[in-house]
Amino acid sequence: MIHSFQQEIDGLKNWQVLKKEILCDTFPGYKPFMKKLNYYSLVSVLVDGNGSPKKLRENSADTESYMIFTDALLLKRIMRPHSANEILSGTFESLIHPDYHLTTFMLGDLIKVLKNSNKPQSIKVNPILFETDRLDGGVFLCEEVLFAPLFDQVTKKYMMTAPDQALALLAINPSDQERFGIEIIFHALTNSELPDDKESREEVLKNKIDELAFYAPRIPIKKGSASIYCVLLNLENAMEETAFIRNYRTFDEHTDIIFVTSDLEIRTGDLNRIPYHGEKIDTIFTPIIQWQQENRI
Repeated sequence: MIHSFQQEIDGLKNWQVLKKEILCDTFPGYKPFMKKLNYYSLVSVLVDGNGSPKKLRENSADTESYMIFTDALLLKRIMRPHSANEILSGTFESLIHPDYHLTTFMLGDLIKVLKNSNKPQSIKVNPILFETDRLDGGVFLCEEVLFAPLFDQVTKKYMMTAPDQALALLAINPSDQERFGIEIIFHALTNSELPDDKESREEVLKNKIDELAFYAPRIPIKKGSASIYCVLLNLENAMEETAFIRNYRTFDEHTDIIFVTSDLEIRTGDLNRIPYHGEKIDTIFTPIIQWQQENRI
């Protein structure tokens, strides 16, 4: 089972490997301990000796990630590698590892602590160290994966994609966003990322849609006057952009996803337009906030 996993990860992007590291993918009969989480949930975070969140990775087949637990007692599941039978039966010894310590964080505060990385960071929820003789060591599987967006110091925006693809966000003054109390994570898709060859382009587009569908429900967003996951579509092709627009799930119940197309229309996952006037930021943010408030009634 894990041998095929190791073979399959060759050439995969980081998010695709993480998808394969979710326990239910490897063990369909596994019963998770995970409680429903939101931005304000308290979690136990693996930290180093200075109290800073700590990343772990066992080998090249694993994905380096931060580790959080919905119950501090679950830390014992990463103290040593465990067999498939132990995982399925819930047999875990209460061992001590001198370098493993937990500190309680509100999940949203953990996201803010990790914001200064140069790329979005992955967080494994309720990890288990799985042993296999086909790998050099074990691999950290988990009940779920979350992501902490990077905070771009140029645009002063939270991003799930490369900041250089969204320099147009410089037009949004951070003080205006703070004045409105709107919370936004940006995800930019541009034509420059896509090949010209039709067949290759279709394959890349499909992978980008799958990537967005994996990210959107795994990013905690603070509750504001509106809480938005905003996808910027600049593909210069209306049909390709429409293919991305759908009602993806979001992590928090107070969060919605919207799309800004290359012709500067703002659309919901139902393809409905959110009318606005682009003269100033007030006439852009206000319709978005009103739409979400009406959407929640």
